[in-house]
Amino acid sequence: MRRTIRIEQAVGGLVGQAEALEKKAQSEVADAALFLGQSLYEQGKYRQSAQIYEEASDRRPDDDAILNNLGLSWFLAGDYAKAEPLLRRALAIREQALSPDRVGIAQSLHSLTRLLEVKGDRAVAEPLSRRALAIREQELGPEPPRCRGKFEQPRGIAARQRGKRCGGAAVTSCPEH
Repeated sequence: MRRTIRIEQAVGGLVGQAEALEKKAQSEVADAALFLGQSLYEQGKYRQSAQIYEEASDRRPDDDAILNNLGLSWFLAGDYAKAEPLLRRALAIREQALSPDRVGIAQSLHSLTRLLEVKGDRAVAEPLSRRALAIREQELGPEPPRCRGKFEQPRGIAARQRGKRCGGAAVTSCPEH
């Protein structure tokens, strides 16, 4: 009887170790897929990056960064129907996990705003853009030092309408915005 109990305990311990190793391996595969997806995204291979991000998302379905990157990849690949729910889900996860004035939320808002602008949903995009701009200004100030001297195209509705500038560039085009 004691031997049976010890065998059951040993088997239970081995199963627990195997499950922990499997979970770690899944996380490492998701990390590798995330890095590969980023590389493909940076090369402008948006459909391929989306496919890789989907593999990462299968392993970590509630990872806001993976969902946001997946949504952006589909957006830039031109598949707005796939992009929007992913960007909205990433935003929802960030809103639950972060305080309401965090830059991560502003990044998600900005991504969703860009998509909505392209789709022509400006009435929906505008309040999101204003919220993103307010968060960024609260977190980073109206003109962060690292943005001075940047000259890029303005992207956000709120920045264009309010005429906010950051060292010559619209606020939404600076790396921190």
